[in-house]
Amino acid sequence: LGLVPGTRRLFLGVPLLLGLTRDQLRSVIAHALGHYSGRHTALGPVTYRGKEAIARVLSNLGSDSIVGKILRQYGKLYYAVSHTVSRSQELEADEFSARIAGRQAASSALADIMPLDAVWDYFLNTYATLGQADGRRPDQFFQGFEAVLSSEFARSEMARIRQEGVEPERSVYDSHPPLSERRAAIAAIDAPDVVPGDDPAAPATSLIQDPARAWASLEDLVFAGSGLEPTSWEALSLEHGRARVAWASGQLG
Repeated sequence: LGLVPGTRRLFLGVPLLLGLTRDQLRSVIAHALGHYSGRHTALGPVTYRGKEAIARVLSNLGSDSIVGKILRQYGKLYYAVSHTVSRSQELEADEFSARIAGRQAASSALADIMPLDAVWDYFLNTYATLGQADGRRPDQFFQGFEAVLSSEFARSEMARIRQEGVEPERSVYDSHPPLSERRAAIAAIDAPDVVPGDDPAAPATSLIQDPARAWASLEDLVFAGSGLEPTSWEALSLEHGRARVAWASGQLG
């Protein structure tokens, strides 16, 4: 129940480190620690197990049975109440983030995470699987994402997503408030716009002593046991291009 103290580890995704500034990363970390200090995570496992139990019982009974129909209505209430609490906790963590890192960093980090996530998905779906059919995988995997992230295509696509700011229709089952609501709440917080720091606009990777070594270690961990042979991006891209040309030629022939 979160009553017994212990070691907590906060894992930072490489896309955040590559795509955010130092101040933005500071705000993201502050947001996470805000959840911890507010004890928002104390009953998280219990809530999760409750959701899993409801889903498992519904799966076994069938949602069309009498008991299943009753449990389904209870499940809707359970999700609505628990997610209402979650939305309130997100706003509390946002406030903590703004006070620690400044309103500007907290707001801009929220605005950048969705476009950054879109580019990461594009990278995974387009480049990450190159060579797998032949038992190979890209070497310097995360440097490949860094190259995609710095491309004109990625920059323009991220700018488009930020500008459009399309959000899904609101629902009582949302675990997070809408982005527009969160940024408006941050703007209204009595906190400094910018917190003085050492070159806050510097990339977040500047906080790491040896990024290349860190990426290499993580890459080894990610692909451990896969049996895939590390192959340069250049070789994989060239072979992929040749294969596509051969396929297109076959279609024309």
